[in-house]
Amino acid sequence: MKNEDMTEAELLRQSGNQFTAALWRPKPEWKGITDQVTGEVTGQVTDQVTDQVTDQVTPEVTPEVVRMLRVLENEMSREQIMTRLGLKDEKHFRVQYQQAGIAFGFIEMTIPDKPRSRLQKYRLTEAGRRLLRQMLGDSQR
Repeated sequence: MKNEDMTEAELLRQSGNQFTAALWRPKPEWKGITDQVTGEVTGQVTDQVTDQVTDQVTPEVTPEVVRMLRVLENEMSREQIMTRLGLKDEKHFRVQYQQAGIAFGFIEMTIPDKPRSRLQKYRLTEAGRRLLRQMLGDSQR
């Protein structure tokens, strides 16, 4: 052990011929390295596990909902979405596309308190945007 590694003793208490002293060790050199490596590994593992869990938790999305997500831009009315999809049957759209997309949590109404409002529009939720990014990533592989 080198002299520069030695520290002076700190006298904590003295009573008669007894005393208590503290010797402080220097911080181990590997401590900083361990913290750095732990942070790097944690980030890598977290990303990997998140991708795996997302793949397992993502529900089986119907092809109709996927089609709707691909055409939805910003906020769009029912009529605008149906036109983009080339659909004419409102009931079919409402059940197979709109309500399914809302149930999956991929789209939301802009006026949720008034679902029948003539001003009602629909937009992607964060889950819908994430699914689109995931689908685009998968199709580019």
